Amino acid sequence: MTGVQTCALPISLSLDYSINDRADLSLSLRTSRQNTEHYQRQLSTGTLLGMNTYYEKGNGGSAKLTWREEIQSLVIGTDFDTGELESGSITGGRQDLEKWAVFANDTIVINKFSFTPGVRYDHTSTNGDFLSPSLGITYRLTEKTVLRAYVARGFSTPPLSYTFGTGFFFKPNTDLGVEKVWSVLAGIESTAVRYLRLKATLFRHDVWDALSTEQLPDGTFIFVNKDKQRRQGVEVELKTVPLYNTSLFAGFAFLDAKNRDTGERLQNIARYTYDIGLKYNDNRS
Repeated sequence: MTGVQTCALPISLSLDYSINDRADLSLSLRTSRQNTEHYQRQLSTGTLLGMNTYYEKGNGGSAKLTWREEIQSLVIGTDFDTGELESGSITGGRQDLEKWAVFANDTIVINKFSFTPGVRYDHTSTNGDFLSPSLGITYRLTEKTVLRAYVARGFSTPPLSYTFGTGFFFKPNTDLGVEKVWSVLAGIESTAVRYLRLKATLFRHDVWDALSTEQLPDGTFIFVNKDKQRRQGVEVELKTVPLYNTSLFAGFAFLDAKNRDTGERLQNIARYTYDIGLKYNDNRS
């Protein structure tokens, strides 16, 4: 039997400054601390067979400048993050991660259409670099209904424990790269129904170089960039207008996740998700 215990403390600070009527500057700082314990116990007796403890530290910051003209709004910015992982179950007992990025996007409004082209370049010290273009389009069908479409190329960075981990029958893989994805979304958002805001989105994510495990001849495992995946489905959200400062919101999502090579459904990924809640805001406190 395996288990995980995690204790995390994230802290963030942000500052927004209006330079003039057309320009705004946003700055933010963040830091986090997290301790995670992975353990194995014998199912019949509960005897502890082994434990891996990970101590993670992260610090970062972002800067973003927004410039508005008559028909467009230009955003340029940068992100910077550093991470540190200490554990007796990783190569050298400690590994560091440094990430930085620059990005720009421009929203151009022409009659009922708006176009948002964008580009982002990311550098990681452990898993390579990545260029992410994107394009978003909206069309105002009526005063209360908007159609949206979006396409983008993106990635996710493997955890340091995947690249350098040595615990529980695993070996490190310093050649591990990022997961890559092309995402396409299309949807509608409307307040045409009285007292309700409705939103529905169709999505499709084509992933390649997805992270997977591979067994070595000696019986140990490593993480590799191997699988091709497709994750597609629909999300529906609704929110009521405030009544006595209280709004009700609810959502539903269906996700069909498959291996693109074998056609098999991906395990450990929820096929249906639901959420419901209340939001209170008195606009003062």
